[in-house]
Amino acid sequence: MSSPNMTKDKQLIKYVDQLKRESGVNRIPISQTAEALKNFCESNINKDPLVVGVTASGNPYKDKSKCSII
Repeated sequence: MSSPNMTKDKQLIKYVDQLKRESGVNRIPISQTAEALKNFCESNINKDPLVVGVTASGNPYKDKSKCSII
């Protein structure tokens, strides 16, 4: 009979331990994080292959040869 209570007690202890760990995490305001992310993206826009594109010779996913079956 004490087994379900013991399980609930263990769950509560784990929950409290997790909350204690999370309370020690240094949090940064989203406004500061968003500004840092925006600055990073703007400073690296010239290196982004989705914006600039990839040359045919620099594309690692380019087919090496054509399919000879078709």
